[in-house]
Amino acid sequence: VSSLNQAARYAPTFYDVCSPTATHLEAAQTIVAADPGANLLIEKPICRPAEARQMAALASSMRGCLVVNEHYASSRLTELLKLRIEQLGLIPERIVAESTKNRLNDFALGRFRDDSIAVLGYEGAHLIAVVGSLGREYLRADLIDIDLDDVISTDGAVQLAKEGGAYIRYRVGVSCEVELYTSMTGEVGYPCPPYGHTLSVISQADTATRYRLLRVDGRTAEGVLHSLAAFYDPVPGLARHTGALAVFREHRLVEVVGPLVDATMDQHMRNAVEHFLGNAANPYPAELGLRDVSFLDGWFAVDEARDGVAPDVLDGLGSAESSRRREEEAQLFRDNYLEQGTSEK
Repeated sequence: VSSLNQAARYAPTFYDVCSPTATHLEAAQTIVAADPGANLLIEKPICRPAEARQMAALASSMRGCLVVNEHYASSRLTELLKLRIEQLGLIPERIVAESTKNRLNDFALGRFRDDSIAVLGYEGAHLIAVVGSLGREYLRADLIDIDLDDVISTDGAVQLAKEGGAYIRYRVGVSCEVELYTSMTGEVGYPCPPYGHTLSVISQADTATRYRLLRVDGRTAEGVLHSLAAFYDPVPGLARHTGALAVFREHRLVEVVGPLVDATMDQHMRNAVEHFLGNAANPYPAELGLRDVSFLDGWFAVDEARDGVAPDVLDGLGSAESSRRREEEAQLFRDNYLEQGTSEK
């Protein structure tokens, strides 16, 4: 097959748009023009912010279906986390989502870069998806702190503006805060036992390690603090396509559920195909993908407006207070976990 017109004659179940974000809209339009009944699976983020209206118009007018390939929306682990929140009767006070890896080699090789929302265009949609899976109410944001860091060379010169990492902290209602964290230079923000407590920085030479965490802190009806930490594939020390859930009481580990199979990419693909065949609901419709882009674009604009204040790269992502809180909390989890290990020997 050498053209879309030839491909259309085979009536494929769907077309997979997994090219750089800047090409998504044009690719989708071209496919639909060649095959008006086409079903589309489009990689996240669904499009660049400036193209959101055009993508929305395409999604609403096309005869086929459009699914965003946001695979964490199909995680079994998230469903288990939600079940445990319900079983414990927790009222979330704090939600933390992190997706960190080291992309310095990718940057050096000229691999895909997002020219519209920078670092938020890599892992930002994943962070919104996992938090949104807990309930859309956790995405209504009253912003407290935001910081998009540059990639800085050893001589201090800015290499890539706003490509190094992002920290976003906002309040939901009066009783819950949400923190989103991603680092493309490998600086782990929330190293949590039993799989992340030894991580500090993922080195440039380490192209395999990822750290993906969703943690919910809340209290039972009796006022006892619990933390539920979901570790998403790939989890350091576990086989691929597995995840695990750790349960803490007052920062002390009391249970680990897993490892359990959580092949999110495979499952999301199956869910998408079932939707294209008319057998299931859309696992991540265009309106959710466009919502994510709107959030990311808004946060990027807020950080752009703050550029008159020089970033304090020595204090890490976020304000000094936010960085200090992360460090103190990580130390508390780590110390309790190591103390438990010692006392059990």
